Amino acid sequence: MSRRVAETEEYLREYFENAATQAAAIELQRFVAAGTYSLTWKLQYRIGDGSQWGPVRMRDVLVKTQKPAVQERVVTPGAEFSSDGIPANEFSSTDSLANEKGFLYAMRSAEHFVKLVTFPELPRDPLLQAPQYERESIAPDWIYLEWIENGTLWELIRKAGETGVEFFPNRLLWRFFMCLIRMCIGMAWPPDPLAGQGQLNPSQPRLEQVLNAAPSGIVHGDIHNGNVMIGPIDRPTSDYEHHITPRLKMIDGGAVSISEEERDNVHQDPATTENLFAIGMIMATLSTLDEDLGGKMYPERPDPVMFTDVRPFATAATELLPPQGPNPGQRDRRYHIAHQWLDPDLLQAIVHCLAVNPHDRPFLAGLASGVQNVIQTRDDNFYEGFYERNNINVSSYIETDDYITEFMQQLIMDPAIPNHNAHPRRVL
Repeated sequence: MSRRVAETEEYLREYFENAATQAAAIELQRFVAAGTYSLTWKLQYRIGDGSQWGPVRMRDVLVKTQKPAVQERVVTPGAEFSSDGIPANEFSSTDSLANEKGFLYAMRSAEHFVKLVTFPELPRDPLLQAPQYERESIAPDWIYLEWIENGTLWELIRKAGETGVEFFPNRLLWRFFMCLIRMCIGMAWPPDPLAGQGQLNPSQPRLEQVLNAAPSGIVHGDIHNGNVMIGPIDRPTSDYEHHITPRLKMIDGGAVSISEEERDNVHQDPATTENLFAIGMIMATLSTLDEDLGGKMYPERPDPVMFTDVRPFATAATELLPPQGPNPGQRDRRYHIAHQWLDPDLLQAIVHCLAVNPHDRPFLAGLASGVQNVIQTRDDNFYEGFYERNNINVSSYIETDDYITEFMQQLIMDPAIPNHNAHPRRVL
């Protein structure tokens, strides 16, 4: 543990311990991660009934603290490095955590975004007890966030690779895609005001909806597999989008910005097309289980391919499509065979999101409506014989509700899960 992390942890622990009452207490449990501008710890919030021997409720929470900023970020040749590996004259921007706080406040009732947390049972925020000068030198700003227990998509892809899973069922991918689309909808039409950072009173979480209003212009700026987390597997019977798969949640709004590009009356707003490209990259990695693939896909890549739908357009989804050129039968090592196991409609939707020209990317409302329809109408019977016709040695049983739920539970909870290629009829 670096000196900076150790000092901040000692500071946090002291003020959390001092704030404890009979009704509530916060325990700092462990350090979680260091980001460019912030440090995070896991906390446990314990709530009693005020009596010495009464029942206690416990909730896991994350605290994210801003690294102190002393000067502009400048790194000169030969700069000395501090004990945590950061150049001594390199300091973070003070805007990142404040940016994230404002963004999450606007998303506080949106289902697919991490939630801000408060401690109403305590008389005040424990860290506000520290003198201003002390806060400025150790943790100038902070936010409390819900703890999301099942890790990130990046970790899910890594686990799948380690256990020999070659691909995810199509009905699982369609539902993850819908979660990502909901995130784009939430950013285009935030369910809560962007202004007014008053007392946080989150309303009941609700599904992000397309509105008949001008979009906000919000660009997340840092959408990738490490910033999308997997919620609990609770199988809500009334929610067909999350009945067999967990809800995904977006985290880390430190790079959020408002697009300054002008929107015309014909094309979709630039912010939405940028967010769509980013979720297209996530879907490409989920479709291939290649965690490095997203980094190769960007609009300016030198080797885009042409894809024809209603009309031809260039797409950055080079690796997802069958090899092109004079010898298409010769396998190019860059290419996956995802086109063989992916539902063609899903492949087409991903390819459109990764269009080089933003004007060729799908309209958000139409994409959401189409994916919703697929989720509602395509059960495991739709995929009967699909894998056999494509020479993939698995059964359509992997598209059943029970298989997908059990598969996700075991992949998240049990790293020794066998792959469905070896066991085409069952999970266990």
